[in-house]
Amino acid sequence: MQSELILTKLPSEMLNSDRGETTFALESFSRGNTQGNFQSYAGKIRHLQSKNIDENFSGVIDLSLSFASINTVKYIAREEESSFTFNLEKFYLDYSDSLFNMNQTLRLGIQGTQTKTLAGSSVIGPAVSLFLKKYDHTISSGIFSIPAFRKFYISSQAQTKTSQLWSSSYQFESKLSETLSVEGALAYDYFTNLGPTNSFQSGLRGNSTIGNEITSEFLYDYSIVSTRASLTYQSKNWSLSPYLMAGENQGAYSFENKFYQVGLIANTEKLSGEFSFINIQKNSLIAIYTPSYIDATDINGQIIAAAYSFENKMKLTAQLGNFSRLDNAESFQSSTLNLSLGI
Repeated sequence: MQSELILTKLPSEMLNSDRGETTFALESFSRGNTQGNFQSYAGKIRHLQSKNIDENFSGVIDLSLSFASINTVKYIAREEESSFTFNLEKFYLDYSDSLFNMNQTLRLGIQGTQTKTLAGSSVIGPAVSLFLKKYDHTISSGIFSIPAFRKFYISSQAQTKTSQLWSSSYQFESKLSETLSVEGALAYDYFTNLGPTNSFQSGLRGNSTIGNEITSEFLYDYSIVSTRASLTYQSKNWSLSPYLMAGENQGAYSFENKFYQVGLIANTEKLSGEFSFINIQKNSLIAIYTPSYIDATDINGQIIAAAYSFENKMKLTAQLGNFSRLDNAESFQSSTLNLSLGI
């Protein structure tokens, strides 16, 4: 999955339309700390297609190919990055209907959660979800089957096991005036059947675990309540959006179970920018399901990103993160540079 920063997301699913978009990209990613460093240079092809089948049925397919050159020096564990990957990011079918002035959608297939906070934004897997929408209010709930994998790393020796996630959320948006709007969400994510692969890799990234690569287990359950809120001021040529994401894992002790991210997004017609502060306590999130530019818990830090859109559907995105461990102040950095062309 790509960076979960708001401004660097790929286009939305474009539901209720027959549209397709193919993106060609060159990307450089690096991450380093005192243990070593990881670098990759990748060429990526991604296609996103939506289709209205009839008045009730629609579908989305989102797939990507990646060819990467890898340079790893003393990086943690036995993790490897594949030089060639094929990812089915999304592939689902929607059935939509209306009853009592409420829109209802049943979604079946490979999809992401609707949480849109740090708790679930990086999770993708086979799922069945239900959406209920009335005016500007949406309630969603889904059962997910989650494969034990990393976004950049694939464990070649640990036992893999599929885990489950129940993810539910309430979201709203409201236009306060011609220039001011607000949106927010409240979400609950409950993870079960987390296997030794999830646990072992997460233990290397900050979570409390016991056991070795084959027998590893989490010390705590992960029952996460989270919230998100943003306020947008829209002028004729630019907009500003301060936002806050926060939550806690109700299955862990209070001094190590909270997280937050607070930031500001600025947009013009061609240029976007984002700056945020982030704090993730040790057992507030499952480390391997944190966004790929973080890839850890028990950290705080800053993230800055910018994107520029050219006239010919070309887009340049840069992202920098600087983080430090909460327990020992060890620092590490991550950076991403992406040049893409859409057709």
